[in-house]
Amino acid sequence: MHGLLEDEAEQIVAQFHEWDETDRSRRKLAHRGSYLDRVWASPSSVRKVLAAQGLRLRALPRPARSTRQGFPDWAQYKPTSIWIYDTTHFTACAMAVVTIMDLVPRKWLTEIVSVEETSLQVAQGFTVACSWKDSTMSDGLPARAGRPCRRQPRPSDPARGVGQRPADELPGRPGSSWR
Repeated sequence: MHGLLEDEAEQIVAQFHEWDETDRSRRKLAHRGSYLDRVWASPSSVRKVLAAQGLRLRALPRPARSTRQGFPDWAQYKPTSIWIYDTTHFTACAMAVVTIMDLVPRKWLTEIVSVEETSLQVAQGFTVACSWKDSTMSDGLPARAGRPCRRQPRPSDPARGVGQRPADELPGRPGSSWR
């Protein structure tokens, strides 16, 4: 059949009976035959030999439907109670944006743009978001929730974080007070 010798077809069938529960695909059976030095056949030849013998590879059983787990008892499902962060890397410009979001209303609280993603940037993002949390509106969300960040921390602002200086305060810049 298809240029295969009788012995090769028998090896494919024997290999099927031996490995069908493990491999479950004609491609894997064909490759296993060459690994074991038993038979060299293409996946399509394996499929045709098995079809001629009336043999079928069984697909994996479908996984059972999962049930959604309830919200944990220790957390309150209300705005400003659960915050999450995510980092997006922009490889073309070698930058990372850490975004802090409120989980319940799915509002964007703040973002920090940096050349790296470290715990410092994450901590700074949460610090900035907490400073805006103090100036909340009537709905309990920070006054700027859902809007992009336009406010840059002042040098005296504790939310600024450690090791971050404005460009005019970097060493070697005119008017630099940071030496």
